[in-house]
Amino acid sequence: MRFGQVMRVYGSILLILQALIYGAFLLYAPSLALNAVTGVDLWGCCIGMGCVVTFYTTLGGMKAVLWTDTFQACVIASGLLAVVIKGSIMEGGFHKAWEIAAENERIRFFDFSPDPKTRHSVWSMIIGGWGFWLYLYGVNQAQVQRCMSCSSVRRAQIAVWINLPGLIFIVSAACMIGVVMYAFYVDCHPISFGLIAKTDQLVPLYVMDIMSKYPGLPGVFVSCVVSGSLSSLSSGLNALSAVTLRDLLPTRCVNEVSQFRSTIISKLLVLFYGVLSIALAYVVSNLGSVLEAVYTVFGILNGPLLGVFTLGMFYPWANKKGAFVGTTVALGFLLWVGFGAFANGIRTPLSPLSTRGSLGMVLVQGVGIIVSFITGKTDPKSLDPRLICPVFEVLLPFLPVKVRDFLRFGIVHEGKYDVKVDPEITIAVDEPAEKEVTQNGQDNKCSDIKEKNHAV
Repeated sequence: MRFGQVMRVYGSILLILQALIYGAFLLYAPSLALNAVTGVDLWGCCIGMGCVVTFYTTLGGMKAVLWTDTFQACVIASGLLAVVIKGSIMEGGFHKAWEIAAENERIRFFDFSPDPKTRHSVWSMIIGGWGFWLYLYGVNQAQVQRCMSCSSVRRAQIAVWINLPGLIFIVSAACMIGVVMYAFYVDCHPISFGLIAKTDQLVPLYVMDIMSKYPGLPGVFVSCVVSGSLSSLSSGLNALSAVTLRDLLPTRCVNEVSQFRSTIISKLLVLFYGVLSIALAYVVSNLGSVLEAVYTVFGILNGPLLGVFTLGMFYPWANKKGAFVGTTVALGFLLWVGFGAFANGIRTPLSPLSTRGSLGMVLVQGVGIIVSFITGKTDPKSLDPRLICPVFEVLLPFLPVKVRDFLRFGIVHEGKYDVKVDPEITIAVDEPAEKEVTQNGQDNKCSDIKEKNHAV
């Protein structure tokens, strides 16, 4: 380990907290949708979905997670596509909806305002988005497990590149739904007229308004929402089990038990975390907008985690004291900002992709390297080269040999990157006999919508 057992446990606890809170949101958000579309009891939905995902993740392990994720991705794409197509037809074409949104200043691509309170700007999207996606695809335990379940690094890289078009499609489709939905409700606000209680119920209301007379289509949307939540939650539960077993339980106890007993412990941990996520869903229901709350949690907890990894990879002089102090300072500052705003009822109109996560990473690196030099920096020559990223070798390979030798800081990277799968990295949560790698206007129109909802 780069920073020792204490930082390993510290990081694992942060990961577990983030995954548990995020899992609670993943149960609460689709329950809101089901409640708006079908009228089914909100908490009945939470408990039901929580039991289902806990059941199949506990029994199936990593294989169940991978296969259900694949199927659910197809369902998500179908649901989003159905809403975009029908919504565009209702407005006379997507270009008409786009024109309405543009006329009302909802389409802004090149806002370079440096004001952090600007809801959407180029800077908030680039900086915040960079930090968010870097964490998600670089150090997130669930994503790392997916990559390591591949038979080779090359296949893992191919899988990530194949994932990219799908990700672009899903994000683009969600934005397109926002455009057609705005065009549909441009002359009335559903919350102002009492049609819904929260903005989180806007899309379900929209789906019922445009699809309720077509049998089965609302169900496609419900399946889309539920699939999106369950796929992420199942991966999170599996990751929580692996992290707890490998990083929090005493190493001696884990190594002394058989693989069969390790598998049983893993399944019990999945069950425990599933029940805990269901219980936490009630807590997160009081945190306001689901999207804002989710990204707040991501920024507070994921920023320091990403900072620890980047500190260890790019700064060979960093030591465990610097990593611990840097993480604690960043976490404390972000908690003060995030929960201070919540406690005082402040709703700053920041973009969902705020810069909290990136700020946390920068704080960890800045404080961590300063404390490391104060307390006695690490000798780069004493490090395992596989733990340090050769930045200058990758980005500036054209530099003279002497310059590159100096920028290695005494670390020899040649021949050190032949990737080997370490069986101790993860623990099986699947078959007992094998190890697996372990998201003011016209009253008439609003009245018509309200009457139709009552009729439904």
